[in-house]
Amino acid sequence: MNSPQWKAVELIHSITGALSEVTHRQTGFLYVTLMNAPSFILCSVIHIFQSFTEGELKQVISALVERKARRDAKLGKRTKRAKNGAKPCSLRDVEVTVSQLGLGYISDEIVLFRYCSGKCTASRRNYDMTLAFMKRERLLMRDSKVKARHSPCCRPTAYEPDISFLDNLNRYHTIHDVSALECGCI
Repeated sequence: MNSPQWKAVELIHSITGALSEVTHRQTGFLYVTLMNAPSFILCSVIHIFQSFTEGELKQVISALVERKARRDAKLGKRTKRAKNGAKPCSLRDVEVTVSQLGLGYISDEIVLFRYCSGKCTASRRNYDMTLAFMKRERLLMRDSKVKARHSPCCRPTAYEPDISFLDNLNRYHTIHDVSALECGCI
């Protein structure tokens, strides 16, 4: 394993510290996947680097890593978070005052508001894929006022029992279907 290819692999690993997998293919090329390195650097044809000296190879890899870091710095935080993968549809909760529910009540009483959030890509059906394709191919007229959703939505499938509270004038109120109990992709 003292071939120039393996030296390049060892050098890349020493620079990035992220060598994950090395496999040989029928073509004879050496494929290396670098995980946990910036943007999963993929060196798919390492044989190209055989003619490089160790110093030249270090420079090339360092330049690529620097360029990736600069590009990531320019991206917004939302874009970086989106790369990490969206969480599946699930029940979440937050403590809020009754006033913060936005239903017009004035009360400083704190309630636990449960809501549904997340992606429903695993629940896509043929309908969703067909609608997405038809929109992409412009087979459906795009009306700015009416938007057809081509993926299921994460929504409550059941609600908690009523929420009762006292407002700031000591009046008793009960509200229905405010907080989610279960979530599902609809």
